Amino acid sequence: MKKISFVVATLAVAVFASACGNQAGTSPRETFKSEDKTESEKKTETETKVKDESAENASLDDIKSSLEKDIEDFKATLDEDYEKITADIDSYEKYLQSVDQVKSYYDKVLSDTRNICLKMREYSISYAETIMALNEDNSDIYDDLEDIYDDIYDDAGENVYDYSYDGVLDDIYDEIYDGILDDAYDDGVDYREWSDARSNEYEMWSDTRSDVYEEWSDTRSDIYEFWTDLRGRIFEDKADKAADEIKDFKEKTEKMKNGDDNSQADDSDEDKAMDSEAPETEASQMDSPATEEAETKAAGSVSSDLVDGMRPEFKEAMDSYEAFYDKYCDFMKKYNENPTDLELITQYTGLLQELTDMEAKFAAWQDEELNTAELKYYTEVTSRVTQKLLDAAQ
Repeated sequence: MKKISFVVATLAVAVFASACGNQAGTSPRETFKSEDKTESEKKTETETKVKDESAENASLDDIKSSLEKDIEDFKATLDEDYEKITADIDSYEKYLQSVDQVKSYYDKVLSDTRNICLKMREYSISYAETIMALNEDNSDIYDDLEDIYDDIYDDAGENVYDYSYDGVLDDIYDEIYDGILDDAYDDGVDYREWSDARSNEYEMWSDTRSDVYEEWSDTRSDIYEFWTDLRGRIFEDKADKAADEIKDFKEKTEKMKNGDDNSQADDSDEDKAMDSEAPETEASQMDSPATEEAETKAAGSVSSDLVDGMRPEFKEAMDSYEAFYDKYCDFMKKYNENPTDLELITQYTGLLQELTDMEAKFAAWQDEELNTAELKYYTEVTSRVTQKLLDAAQ
């Protein structure tokens, strides 16, 4: 199970502050500098900026191309390994003779997923360092850092999920557990032998899929947090703090490469077991005792009547959370159209109070464990809210 933390509120305040700054125009310091520059200096600055932007585009394009190649190589390897294992094992008898081979296949899927997730972290660092090294205004750096979200968190993250967790691991389940092993039962094989083989196969598959999901989920969460914190430091005009964020994330990544990262050491075995249920599959419904309801009770549910697999209290909190930010983004659109409207400024004061109330409402959930459906819904809602806030900042 995963514990949640709410990070979008800071972005909301930043959106409003950014809008105010944009409406106000050039700062007095920038105006003073601009007036003192000669035409020759301005021309030189323009040429330098063009060169810097060209270098930035070339460097970032190279990094992005490398990222895309690594993702494609990852996908190709998964496809190749899947084709080989399914070609080698096409009957119940061959499966019984190849259990170790199947286990090695699952181990490799997990290993490959861990490696690509580690590379995603490294690419996040490369993106950040490249952008920070440019001679740009903070507003440009803030915008450029959006590439970390788009290229790594979003695009690469979705590819890893689609091809490992929701790809070959779904396919191998259909091929072996729900295919070869199910067909063997109809063929009248020894029941005890068949039952043991089927249980063992499910356990190997389920454990691998759980670990793959955990690796993917932790990676995306860490990259998202890194991206959010880094942009926050840039927005606050604290380049030194931004550098510290990169340094800390790099050190953590290096520890993970060396196999001595303890950042998740406080996760209990029970938490990890519950994490394995996300998202629920037909197999887990049939063979695993951990249903959504049981999972929720284990998490200390205050209600046994689930709504779409979620505790009603949690769903109401998340729906209120999204509804508040819908209202907030609508306000920002109005403010951007008429920034001198005093009535809107007054409304913003009220929104800040609502924000405080909302955070207090969510505080009760920060130490709660989420079941599969709740974690999925939380991710969906916060992703939608974050995108709405980013759109409002444009």
